[in-house]
Amino acid sequence: MAEGCTSSNNNLTYAGPVPKQQPYDLYRFIENHKATADGLCKNVRQVMTFFDSKIRTAKDAGRKTLRH
Repeated sequence: MAEGCTSSNNNLTYAGPVPKQQPYDLYRFIENHKATADGLCKNVRQVMTFFDSKIRTAKDAGRKTLRH
């Protein structure tokens, strides 16, 4: 899984219906949803990075304004 997105460190869970099938089908189901979770984590990280940079820019602008 993507870094920072393991189910152990940020409790990614799938709330939808779990198929009542053979273990292999269940394994494949979980693997498919892990890929979905990875994609979501990457999107969330991109959004967080974007806002971090905006916040940093705003803080710098604020400091410059306070100096004058």
